[in-house]
Amino acid sequence: MILDYKEPSIKGIGFIMPNEASKEPLQRYAVTIDSVERFTGINFFYQLPGDQEKVIESTLSIKSWNWKK
Repeated sequence: MILDYKEPSIKGIGFIMPNEASKEPLQRYAVTIDSVERFTGINFFYQLPGDQEKVIESTLSIKSWNWKK
């Protein structure tokens, strides 16, 4: 998981991927942080303010990230 906590575009993203080699782009495995938390049972960003945590963890915006190598 990645949390970008810099204004103006605070955002987060999670990934769930198989434990095997893949030639798929990383975006293929992108999920919400909420999805990773449900899968692992871990509350990763519990120290964020409640409303902010809810929005960041439930939103998946692949276009908000730079995917260039």
